[in-house]
Amino acid sequence: MQRTGRGLILGVEPTSGRSPSRFRIVRLPQRASAAPQDRAETAELPPDAARAALQRAYARGAQAAAELLAGPDMLSSDAIAERLGMQTGLEVAADPRRAAEAVALARRVGGGFSPGGA
Repeated sequence: MQRTGRGLILGVEPTSGRSPSRFRIVRLPQRASAAPQDRAETAELPPDAARAALQRAYARGAQAAAELLAGPDMLSSDAIAERLGMQTGLEVAADPRRAAEAVALARRVGGGFSPGGA
């Protein structure tokens, strides 16, 4: 890939319909700049500074995700199970008959059912 020195502007838009994702990344049109920049004026970050900036961005993203998931409108797996009239994983494990059904189902679909996941 060859660097052109031109910037790229991306945006986030909501998706419509039944998409697996609620948002999509789109390329936005370039804005006309007041004065063309000389390549020498556009400084690139050194690799260490770029890595540090990226780590800070990931940390901000993780913090934003944690705040979103901690919101009052988010449901726990137990709350979802209750709304759907289902048993939680702990309730199934406490019922020997249901636990045996879960193990039999796991064996039937071919997945390993052990603590190691093998």
